[in-house]
Amino acid sequence: MAAIRQRNGRYQAQVRLRGTPAITKTFDTRDLASRWATQTELDIKGGVAAAPQTDAVTLNALINRYVTEITPHKKACEQEKWRLRRLKKDPISSYSLANLSSQCLRDFKARRIKDGNRTCHYDLTLIGHIIEVARKEWGYRIEFNPVRNVKKPTLNPPRTRRLGEQEFLKLESAVKHTDVEYLWPLVNLAIATAMRKSELLNLKWEDVSLDNRTIYIPDSKNGSPRTIPISSYAIEVLEGMHQRDGSKVFPTTSSAAFQSWRRLVIRAGIEGL
Repeated sequence: MAAIRQRNGRYQAQVRLRGTPAITKTFDTRDLASRWATQTELDIKGGVAAAPQTDAVTLNALINRYVTEITPHKKACEQEKWRLRRLKKDPISSYSLANLSSQCLRDFKARRIKDGNRTCHYDLTLIGHIIEVARKEWGYRIEFNPVRNVKKPTLNPPRTRRLGEQEFLKLESAVKHTDVEYLWPLVNLAIATAMRKSELLNLKWEDVSLDNRTIYIPDSKNGSPRTIPISSYAIEVLEGMHQRDGSKVFPTTSSAAFQSWRRLVIRAGIEGL
């Protein structure tokens, strides 16, 4: 039997049949609630297993499952874990799936866009994918992904900012006041090779050949391995580091490296870098 109640300007439909758990979902209109209730009753009577109740599941719960089952299989695993931890701290994560509306996400967009268009765009895309995984793979009865009704911010062109000579000297001076051992070699090797951050942080000593003056990158952004020549400057940076066979050249995570870099830039008094 289905029941529809009006609560806080919205309509909550509940389907309760003997021998099955109650299933509840909230809608903007009575018509949508009624149609959903009718279809749900037909599904249950037809032997379709009841989906998890969306009223009882929050976005935070989905994030916890996503970070365990989906994120570890991505290339930028550590970076995404950091992004998900930040999402969990935002009020958006406390909403149940039934109450996670497009307007809630627009409010989230207004908060997050203060951190930049790119950050906001990535976070909305990530929330959208979490909901799609819940719909298509985890069996949640979510008829519509509310992220689709939220216009994502336009992505700005890639940054072309170059480090000036005086800025380099400021960084060199500021790094003397940090105890992060790997930071300055990481900065210098990035300058010397123009390697991507993910490539540098995944670099292992076994992929560095000082004799051949090359670095082997087994998993580049386009999915194909490549070998790059390195300059005498890069050789000098690498020779000055403590090598450990089979280990990473820079034993840190993407989020830790980013935070160390931001602190260094602030300490050096450099803007827009």
